[in-house]
Amino acid sequence: MSARAFLAATSAAFFPEAPSGLGNRSLLAGVVPDILAVWDWELDRPFLTRLGRACAARGLLFAAAREGCEALLARLASSPGLAPAVVFDRASDVAPGLAAPLLALEARGCRAVNQAGRMAWCRDKATMHLELVAAGVQVPYGVIITSDQAMRAGGVLAEHAQSLGAPFVIKPAEGGGGEGVVLDASSAADVAYYLEERGYDKIILQRRVVPCSLGGRRGWFRVFYLAGSVVPCWWDDRTHVYRQVSVAETETSGLGRLRELTLEIARIAGIDFFTTEIALDVAGEMVVVDFVNEMPDLRCQTDYPDGVPEPLVDAVAAMLVDLAVAGRRPAPHR
Repeated sequence: MSARAFLAATSAAFFPEAPSGLGNRSLLAGVVPDILAVWDWELDRPFLTRLGRACAARGLLFAAAREGCEALLARLASSPGLAPAVVFDRASDVAPGLAAPLLALEARGCRAVNQAGRMAWCRDKATMHLELVAAGVQVPYGVIITSDQAMRAGGVLAEHAQSLGAPFVIKPAEGGGGEGVVLDASSAADVAYYLEERGYDKIILQRRVVPCSLGGRRGWFRVFYLAGSVVPCWWDDRTHVYRQVSVAETETSGLGRLRELTLEIARIAGIDFFTTEIALDVAGEMVVVDFVNEMPDLRCQTDYPDGVPEPLVDAVAAMLVDLAVAGRRPAPHR
């Protein structure tokens, strides 16, 4: 099946949910887009609109698929010669059926941002805790507990009480955006109740990190990794408000270590795009608090007070465009 025939057969069925202005150019042109975004979360819509504009500015074709994205990728994967340069995956966490066709497209030279299998691996905080510890990365003292240990939570907690301190943090092994996190647990009863009520199979008990103060700001950071580039932000862990760290602040506050830690996490994670939370604690240690957020929130600060600064949102779009340009194939003769 030719690219033109493929899109003629699938555009109406698989692109009904594309944000306004997205997808039309590539679909009408009858060619496979350079960047294909598969998405699920409604609040990704503004970013995808921005990405579409960034693609148009560089002469790239862009499309976004929401409903039916699994079927679309399956058809792409089964059609020889049809592969976008980049698939921006914002859906495989809720649509696991995307993993197999994405893998097939990657085998044909498509770059998935990020690879679904690697994201699933990174999403497990218990796994990443162990990987970072093995690599010598400073993380909060943590204890991994499974649901079948709920009845023995008291004994486990007693064994680690001194190292965990109180209050301590309870986190689900999987999840993001602070969902399911308890910051003020203090007893075995809290742990047992959490396991019973929340229904998680695996959780992490984590020593609470107290950040230092740097010029009146909490020493807490959310750092973006963009396919080799590192962009640190001040990120207040209480208000979740961002501000990019300036070059001068990096030098005067000794924050160069943020870049080193993030590059090491990137080496371990093996994905192109993520954020990590790092705190500078009261003892002067940089501690990786939340390891790998493999599908970062891309709401813009111009629309949401706790959104990502607009220049950084644009930098994410530019990263995807650059990857597509690097992987773009010459257009076939028609």
